[in-house]
Amino acid sequence: MGQMPLLMKEIQQRDRYHFLIRWNDGKESVYHLAHLQRNCPCRRCWDDQTKTFTKDRKPIAETLLARRIMSVGNYAIRIEFVQGCCQGIYTVSFLRRLSGLDGGEQNI
Repeated sequence: MGQMPLLMKEIQQRDRYHFLIRWNDGKESVYHLAHLQRNCPCRRCWDDQTKTFTKDRKPIAETLLARRIMSVGNYAIRIEFVQGCCQGIYTVSFLRRLSGLDGGEQNI
């Protein structure tokens, strides 16, 4: 029998700077908007060949806000930040890795 695919069950705003994702496996992750933009996976911000962030990135304030968070199918979200890059598509696997639930970074 195959393993159930990982899906976002619910996205909930925590405060002006954080939101929570409840996953279909029962786990929860809280994300800070500024941290997500600092880790933007778009081509303009991240160089896949060198595995580094591009040099033209501007500092991102801890008080960064978002206008909205949109689903991209069942596999990702896109965040419309009030300033800075809004091109990143944050996939389920990327978000889980950032949250530390799959062995990646923590303290988002």
